[in-house]
Amino acid sequence: MVTSPWLAHEFKYSPYRALFSSKYIRCFYPSEASHSPSLKKLDEGLIERLAEDDIDWANNRRRILALLLLLSMIYVVGILQISIQPWLLIVQVGGGIALLVIELFLFMSFNRLHHAQDAANKLFFAVLVLERDNQCGNTTKSRWAYAARLERLAREIERIPLALGRVAPTVRRECLGTSRAKAQAIRQLEISVVKPTPSTFEDLATRLIDDLRLIIEGRWYDLPEAQYERQISRSKLIAQISGAVLT
Repeated sequence: MVTSPWLAHEFKYSPYRALFSSKYIRCFYPSEASHSPSLKKLDEGLIERLAEDDIDWANNRRRILALLLLLSMIYVVGILQISIQPWLLIVQVGGGIALLVIELFLFMSFNRLHHAQDAANKLFFAVLVLERDNQCGNTTKSRWAYAARLERLAREIERIPLALGRVAPTVRRECLGTSRAKAQAIRQLEISVVKPTPSTFEDLATRLIDDLRLIIEGRWYDLPEAQYERQISRSKLIAQISGAVLT
């Protein structure tokens, strides 16, 4: 069992402060890593790289937000003209739809390029939460919540190859197959969390730290892997359960 004064240090991450302050991001990661027995095992350079990557991510989000605010202001100014020229109503409705489409396109394109960074962030916080829950009391509810956290991490790892640009379809399929195998290895950890053993905490912390190191270094393809099993969506699962009940 790892013991430390970390129990008295409840980490708090503010995505709103991170969005508007690069200094906050640059200070947050090293500070939290210094309080974590597991994250202390990582080189300081890796933690700094994680922070810098997150800053680049935040800068891109700020540019998208600024563009959306500009388009929204133009749209609002146009709406104010409707009382003077009612025929502009059709134009404004079309503009609103176009603005929504642009917003969805920008965020989808942005997220597609940053699944590796998102996976690294989720691993970082997964380690912090693991240490917190282990020292604050491991309950059934917390184990289930942590298993759900690992599932979100697995989905991000599975989507990493979506950032590939203009490559051959065979290359894309091979990379997606690799990422699915890596994601499946993360999903196998969910079982160990739901049904833990005395060594689960130490083993899981070590595994997550190793995975975090690989992703920060850009070597996600070296992550452990397992045979991929196609996941059933929640809607299909509900439909199957409903069908079984009705029959």
